[in-house]
Amino acid sequence: MKIVYISHMHLRKDFPLENIGGIQRMSTQLLENLEAQKNLEIIPMLCYADREHMLVPAAMFWIRMMLILPGVIIRRQPDAIVFTSMVTANLAIPLRLFGIRTPLITINHGHDITMPAPWYQFLLRRITFPLLDGTISVSRATRQATLKRGVKNKKAVVIPNGMELGDWQNGRTKKEARKILQETFALPLKKDTKIMLTIGRQVRRKGHKWFIEEVLPQVKCNCMYLVIGDGPEHERIVRTMEKSTEKNRILILGRQPDSVVKLAYRAADVFIMPNIKVHNDMEGFGLVMIEANSSETPVIASDLEGIKDVIANGENGYRVKYKSAKAFAKRIDDVLSAEHKKLGENSRKYVEANFTWAPIAKKYIKEIDKFSEIKKKELFEQRKSMVKRFSFGKIDYEKVANWMARLAN
Repeated sequence: MKIVYISHMHLRKDFPLENIGGIQRMSTQLLENLEAQKNLEIIPMLCYADREHMLVPAAMFWIRMMLILPGVIIRRQPDAIVFTSMVTANLAIPLRLFGIRTPLITINHGHDITMPAPWYQFLLRRITFPLLDGTISVSRATRQATLKRGVKNKKAVVIPNGMELGDWQNGRTKKEARKILQETFALPLKKDTKIMLTIGRQVRRKGHKWFIEEVLPQVKCNCMYLVIGDGPEHERIVRTMEKSTEKNRILILGRQPDSVVKLAYRAADVFIMPNIKVHNDMEGFGLVMIEANSSETPVIASDLEGIKDVIANGENGYRVKYKSAKAFAKRIDDVLSAEHKKLGENSRKYVEANFTWAPIAKKYIKEIDKFSEIKKKELFEQRKSMVKRFSFGKIDYEKVANWMARLAN
């Protein structure tokens, strides 16, 4: 099988890792694992850009693809074209206008579907989704968002994001990582102080403000809350911390290099994912949770959206009823007082069993092949119908349709 792989947010090997997001990691690691498969030829069409400066490179890439992609498809004759998000999936419009009938398949992440701009939603519902032959969503919640926008059940499947476990094995014990982190940032940690950690882009749906205001004051155990990342909500989070009665056990570190991020994952006793519902925004998957699990750190998270597909209660963490501050605080106290070490060890095993890239890449190949076969049958039936409509007398319609298919290829 031959696949054209199109990504507008890809990671150069020399790129500073602190500037990348979950979609970039996913795009890069999926491509590497697809290229490692036997009997599969990948034709990569990539744009290298970080999430902070994506707009101009992505726009230029989109224009370039619109101009050169039809020629690449005609010349290389791929079995399928895979877009790594809905941003590039909108290339389906010029491709179909050029008469390209190759199966078009996209990967959906969440916000690339729910982005609230009216013109964008009109484009997805009325034009782009009807032109696609398959959608691969990273969670059931993301798939549901595609179905609400008119995608047919048979064209929508779920495959979770994957994880390279080796990326997070830094060779340190939790005790060693904790000591280095404490020395690096002069953390006021006592022997019994537990570390709670949140890492990720600081946007409203992540719930930082709600957690600091509503949950942290109810957490009874001796703990320090570390927050790593940046984004449009950063200043608001800082102001919330400064007003909080718990500010002495909050440390906001901002953006940090990947080495510090990995160290923090390893040093933490529990990872906190306190998401809230935000209209026209959603947590498609939450890659940071399996990154934390890979460092033997269990997760306590809000029970909503794509988080439901990542956290299995008692296996790699716990999901807590949405916006239930009391229940959230109690679950933190229960985990930190008794089971965080055992739960952390189990969480890594859970990721290894459910989210490693090797089996997930094979699922991608299987679904892409399935969508391609469905498309071929649809085209065959269309040609067969056309022959019947414009013919007279006795004709072997299937032979003529097959001849037309060979001619088209």
